[in-house]
Amino acid sequence: MIYLLIRSKKEKSPECRLDEIFEKPLFDRIKREVPNFHKKITPIVGDLDARDFGLSENDKNILITQTSIIFHVAANVRFFEHINIAITENVTATHTILKLAKRMPNLKSFIHVSTAFANCHVKHIEERFYSYPIKHKDLMTLIRNLPENQVEKKISTITSQWANTYTFTKAIAEGLLRDESGDLPIAIFRPSIVLSTANEPVAGWIDNVYGPIGITVAGVLGIARFHHCNGNVKANIVPVDLTVNALIVSAWDTFNQNRKGKHMLIYNYVSPVDGPTWNEYAQAILDINKIYPVHKAIYLPLNISFKSKALYTICFWLGCFIPALFIDVATMCMNHTPRYHVKSNFYYSMI
Repeated sequence: MIYLLIRSKKEKSPECRLDEIFEKPLFDRIKREVPNFHKKITPIVGDLDARDFGLSENDKNILITQTSIIFHVAANVRFFEHINIAITENVTATHTILKLAKRMPNLKSFIHVSTAFANCHVKHIEERFYSYPIKHKDLMTLIRNLPENQVEKKISTITSQWANTYTFTKAIAEGLLRDESGDLPIAIFRPSIVLSTANEPVAGWIDNVYGPIGITVAGVLGIARFHHCNGNVKANIVPVDLTVNALIVSAWDTFNQNRKGKHMLIYNYVSPVDGPTWNEYAQAILDINKIYPVHKAIYLPLNISFKSKALYTICFWLGCFIPALFIDVATMCMNHTPRYHVKSNFYYSMI
């Protein structure tokens, strides 16, 4: 049995949301092979923002008595989320599930999903814990007692070591588990950027435009043609199906090795040494696009990356913004909605 913590959203009950998820093509194969699979999945109504996840006493007792393996995957993945929200959903929520785990008599394995970029302030990231300039208890105390703007001021120097509030709070959550896990069979799983499936259950499946996918969509539409980045850096990306396989195997390995406390296992799940660079990734997308072009593309797709911000800015203005401006003006003169303008806003909202 799989107990799935799921909240209501947009006036839809957890049960309705789960039914909608199962309607996706991703589940066609399991519907054929295991027609009654949904009977093995029980939704548990809960919310990361609520105290103790807002669990009913009945659901809490079910989890405590029936659970043997925990996959703590839930998190707020918005890079620049407000610090109070990021702490609540990525740190306090981890503390909540840990308290629950300590009451589970049958617990065999607890896998906390972090990120390979939680310790991005370190040049070479090993499979071990790192020390941080602030403790999780202090952070949770701050958000309980101070307004958000004061929290940001107090910890701004500390958070500046990280790229964003997401990676910062995921790092603090790792420290929480190191300090508070006791003798529980816990491990930390750090995946890099998770993209579409490689093979199972459908090759190439994805249902969102997060991260590189958003830029990919804008690229094949001919909108994002220039990028300010080092395209020769390795693209640290992993397919979601292989990531899930590794996640399950890590639960098995954690149970068998039985390492606890500060000696718990940590798994960095990243792309191989011979993985593609971002330029190679982009070129592969463009090659595929030649075979399967996007019919609503605005320009011919192109990928040019610049390390120099000045060169990037010049090319963006001459090759993107000014042509778009002329197209918008011409379109409005014909009493039509500016097509490029709409797409541009879509692209910038993604990044």
